[in-house]
Amino acid sequence: MPKTDGYKTRQKILEKAEDLFAEKGFNGTSIDMIAKAAGINKGLIYYHFKNKRDIMVSIFQNVIM
Repeated sequence: MPKTDGYKTRQKILEKAEDLFAEKGFNGTSIDMIAKAAGINKGLIYYHFKNKRDIMVSIFQNVIM
């Protein structure tokens, strides 16, 4: 099954968030920073995730699985 644009957007958010968390730390990274790095608007992040903590949990789940 081909990956959808929504899946690709979600993965891009996770990738950019992980980079920023590694560089600036969790508390030093804002949703605005993640959106800018991913080249999307902030609303799209909230479409895929409840909050910044939800992004971090998803990153950890990807690592574990």
